[in-house]
Amino acid sequence: AEAEAEAEAEAEAEAEAEAPSEFKGLRILLAEDDAVLRMLTQKSLAKKGAIVSAYQNGQLALDAFKEGEFDLIITDLMMPQLDGHGLVRSLRAQGCTLPIFAVTAAVVGDETDQILDDGANGFLSKPVHIPSLLDKLQAFHKGALA
Repeated sequence: AEAEAEAEAEAEAEAEAEAPSEFKGLRILLAEDDAVLRMLTQKSLAKKGAIVSAYQNGQLALDAFKEGEFDLIITDLMMPQLDGHGLVRSLRAQGCTLPIFAVTAAVVGDETDQILDDGANGFLSKPVHIPSLLDKLQAFHKGALA
């Protein structure tokens, strides 16, 4: 069983080494209160080469933002303490110009309009689909994000 586990770990390491690195070195601040979604998103992004700092609410993410350096922020909307709306407004009020993407189960209607009004650059549906995030990031960098 130990040899199987070692072989599996080696196969995973090789797969990661061969994986495309679209997010290589990208420092991402992630705020998500659901532990499973937070872990899945963090692992998916890390497999693409990102360095992910994940927090369970907006307040912890805001505190981390003040202390660290990031290239991108991904936030859930509905979280305890400080929700995604409050986090985005606080970041923008502090002069943050980084791309911010909100993650929500509601991808149409008032919720999405409000988060864009708060200052987010776009939104993604839950769970985060990595190719969709990559598309939005590329569009943002081309200035075509709506």
